Amino acid sequence: ANDWAARGIVADTLSVFIGIFYQANTSVSAENVRQILTTGRPNPIEQRKLIPMTAKYCQHGIQMLYPENWQLTEMETEDGNPGLSLESPDGALMVVQFFETPLPPSRLVADMTETIRSQYEDIETTPIERKIGDLQAAGSEAMFYCLDFLVQSRMLVFDTATHRVAAVCQAESRLFGKMELVFDAILASLNRPADV
Repeated sequence: ANDWAARGIVADTLSVFIGIFYQANTSVSAENVRQILTTGRPNPIEQRKLIPMTAKYCQHGIQMLYPENWQLTEMETEDGNPGLSLESPDGALMVVQFFETPLPPSRLVADMTETIRSQYEDIETTPIERKIGDLQAAGSEAMFYCLDFLVQSRMLVFDTATHRVAAVCQAESRLFGKMELVFDAILASLNRPADV
């Protein structure tokens, strides 16, 4: 069964959070994001600012940094694979699923894309390849309307040292552009050494 479609992860969560707009003074700064992408650690000066990327998730052999004002929820698929949902206060959404037994990347991307297609009409999708820190990801980018908002959704599959990862990053299109580096920094932190 298609875990993404069965759980409705992308569609259900987005409809709750899509109506909130980005506030520039509550973002993780671009300087801190660049520091995380290049070194795997937040800038010490940036840690004292309003919303540094200092929250840390460590479970199931997974380590991840994320902004401390984002809400993190653990999930599990029917076949026992762990997953995480992260929501920003202003409506950005990230869903990450981890596979110890890797499924083919093309299948994961197709399943994620089909889930969104089954929920919304008039969706435009484009295949993409993206480098995130040291990670090489393949996936698909989608644009569609939800509740009168133009929504951008980026679906990516990549490998870390311990897992194959499928991720969906999603937000209202203007918010997505402002949160893109934050999405990248969260995903890049998955490839950090276990002792960091």
